[in-house]
Amino acid sequence: MYGLSGPAVTGVDLLLTNGLRITASLRNGIWGAWWPSDRGDPTGCKLEVRTATGVTTINPYTNRLVFE
Repeated sequence: MYGLSGPAVTGVDLLLTNGLRITASLRNGIWGAWWPSDRGDPTGCKLEVRTATGVTTINPYTNRLVFE
């Protein structure tokens, strides 16, 4: 999975429904995460987006948040 992030984003973690946490790479406003497909399906996952002010958990399928 991958996506865009604002300049205030310091990190992104992907939380799969099976409990697996994947820390995304983040560079130049783009985050990306990969994992072996046999470790979990991304359906229903959540994103934890970190900024200097805290952590926000979002549903990447329904929310469009911009962190600036």
